[in-house]
Amino acid sequence: MTDIVKPADIESRYRDILHQQMEGVALVNQRLDVAAIGFRELLNDSVNRADGVSFDDAEQIGVLLTPWFMNLMLLPGSSEQWTEQLAGTKTTRRLPSGRYEFIYGWDPVLGGYGMCALFSPMFEFDSQQQAVATADEVLHALFDQHNYAPTDRQIALQEAAAAQEQSLNDRSGMAMGKDKESDFVVSASPVSVVTDEAQQGVERPAQLSRRQFFTAGLSTDRRKG
Repeated sequence: MTDIVKPADIESRYRDILHQQMEGVALVNQRLDVAAIGFRELLNDSVNRADGVSFDDAEQIGVLLTPWFMNLMLLPGSSEQWTEQLAGTKTTRRLPSGRYEFIYGWDPVLGGYGMCALFSPMFEFDSQQQAVATADEVLHALFDQHNYAPTDRQIALQEAAAAQEQSLNDRSGMAMGKDKESDFVVSASPVSVVTDEAQQGVERPAQLSRRQFFTAGLSTDRRKG
């Protein structure tokens, strides 16, 4: 059984890293400090309350803020073993706003964890207060289902399927037209046909990618003020 890592453990470990390994490194924003923000339980897709899952068995997710990066951090539940061999591999988790990819990492003090990058470097933040406020808003947005949007890959797959369907329809229409040409000839000017999918694509406002959402579209007033 894995010992549950607490926010205070994370902060202590990354302050040690800050003072022992990051002194004098150009990436460090001297205005900022380490903070573990908003950690909460996260149940896996296959687990639900009916299974009697306790808080200690659930994974935890929150934001790790340091002077050189801000990441979503995923921690294992007490019944999970995230070994050093997992480091560098990827996993996904479903949140109300969509699915997010994490890269497994390993620390000799904290053990296994997952990271999803938000900001790096951190020079756009002028104070710890601004950085913490942004972290709070990121977490709020992640757990708000109204912010759900398909990933870039899902959009690409949907567009490819729509294009394939349109191509099949076009070929079918051309075949029918050739069959009718033997009976009569119709003279008409070409017209533009707009499919429902294409019309939706024109009318639907452009959506920010998740990276753009976090780095540009989210709380610019908060970050500046």
